[in-house]
Amino acid sequence: PACRHPRADTGAVCAPARATCSCNGLPKRLLPRSHVFRRHAMNADALSAATERFLDHLRHQRRYSPGTLDNYTRSLAALRAHAQTLHVPRWRDLRSEQVQSFVAAEHRRGLAPGTLKHMLAACRSFFRYLAREGEAASKPALGIRSPKATRQLPTALGSDG
Repeated sequence: PACRHPRADTGAVCAPARATCSCNGLPKRLLPRSHVFRRHAMNADALSAATERFLDHLRHQRRYSPGTLDNYTRSLAALRAHAQTLHVPRWRDLRSEQVQSFVAAEHRRGLAPGTLKHMLAACRSFFRYLAREGEAASKPALGIRSPKATRQLPTALGSDG
């Protein structure tokens, strides 16, 4: 299957992601390892830099609590790792289906619906921030429904007699 991200030089979609390099179309087996680390680490840096700016915004301007920041950090790190496995070069290139696949993958990993709901809320907040900053044209997490949390039935009170 062909990867979905555009090549930097032509904007055309690359050949199969596992066989060729995304930036120049050459077979990866012919490229030195330094090329792969130097060239493709920039994508990870671009994703990480935007994430760090958002977390700094939450920390200093919105004054979120340390626990909330830890949860946001964990959620966005998981999203960033998923985006890197999909070879997404910038946050603006992430599509709604890819965020949906992220939530599905986390669900398969065994996370509770409440945890997934919080992760999705962190993603929505992050993409709203990116849209406000002009770094993303769309908000891919906006149309995704959160999984339903299981509800506990009330228990009957015992008689005191």
